[in-house]
Amino acid sequence: MTANPETTQETTQWRGVLAANRIVTMRNLVAQFLAIVCLIAWTSPILVAQPPQDWVGRRVLAKRPDAKLQRAGEELAWPGHGWPLTVGEADGTWLWLGWSGGGLGGGWIRSDDVVTLEQAPDYFTTEISREPSAYFFRARAMAFGEQGKYEMALADFSEAIRIEPKSADAHLARGVLQAERGLSNEALAEFEAAIRLQPRNSYAYTMRALVLAGRGDLDGALTACDLAVLLAPPEATTYAVRGYVRGERGELGQALADLNEALKLDSQLAAARYHRGRLFAAQGKYAVAMTDCDEAVRLSPQDPLAHALRATVRARIGELDKAIVDFSEAIRLDPTFAGALANRALVYIAAKIEYDQALADANEAVRLDPNDVANRYARAEVWNRLGRSNKAIDDYG
Repeated sequence: MTANPETTQETTQWRGVLAANRIVTMRNLVAQFLAIVCLIAWTSPILVAQPPQDWVGRRVLAKRPDAKLQRAGEELAWPGHGWPLTVGEADGTWLWLGWSGGGLGGGWIRSDDVVTLEQAPDYFTTEISREPSAYFFRARAMAFGEQGKYEMALADFSEAIRIEPKSADAHLARGVLQAERGLSNEALAEFEAAIRLQPRNSYAYTMRALVLAGRGDLDGALTACDLAVLLAPPEATTYAVRGYVRGERGELGQALADLNEALKLDSQLAAARYHRGRLFAAQGKYAVAMTDCDEAVRLSPQDPLAHALRATVRARIGELDKAIVDFSEAIRLDPTFAGALANRALVYIAAKIEYDQALADANEAVRLDPNDVANRYARAEVWNRLGRSNKAIDDYG
């Protein structure tokens, strides 16, 4: 396809809808940052056995709360409040564990000391029958959350808190589960409880910032981000979240500085690539935006936001066929992604193809989120292209 979205008459009608900000919702934003904070993992196939070659890329939990990592001759506590780590390398019975990509901030551990998230429910159920500790309930809750068994996960978190009421980690983990489900009030209550118990818990402030930003409280979100940065040693995720919040506030220079700092601390941080790409796209810097988009997709291929942003940039530079491919992948990863459906409909009509599919996409976007005027605008554009001006007028409102 050769149509250029910056010059064609068709594109001037839908250009404003194809904005990077248009396709972000609180739920998928929180899910994206959860992937890098390593609180909730993406679904992966269930393992029947665990030979060493099958470990790489798996998310794992420590079997015991006192598990230690080895790095450069030093013994290290399991980082990140006991949340899952990713296997980046296997060497015999030893595994290298790190954050989402299995890279920075980790160490070596024997495979006998960890269990995959897929196998964790059965393992910790057995352990609970022997020793009903707060850690075992919390670990099983994380695994249940990964499998979409939210009520079972919440019940386990509650039991962990009953056994150990002063556990900030249990409140924080339960809040993360609520945030991932889009339950912002419940999530904020859990983060507040974690902060009361552990006032210097930077993760609680970071997650609080994300939820507040998703609710539109950008001042509160920035305050929480500033506290997270102040309380923690230099950490890529806290800078990435503050960069996102500052970008939403229109503080583009400061946002870019934070995202650059995040990538300086961890060049493999997919969410930082994504949000810096958003900033570049908003400024019309499509070449550098595309570089960040490509990296975000490479680092986090299961993130629908990354594919949708790259689709947006591709549509803006006239690569409509590639934009459709990326929007389609975003929709495959998240069939409830109304913004991606609405935008794919607009790209279809800009390319003058698949009008029936465009209407189906727009109808589904409106069904999923009838209160978003952008979805109705997209459908109105499709009705116009089909010559149904009366229908278009109804959607334009």
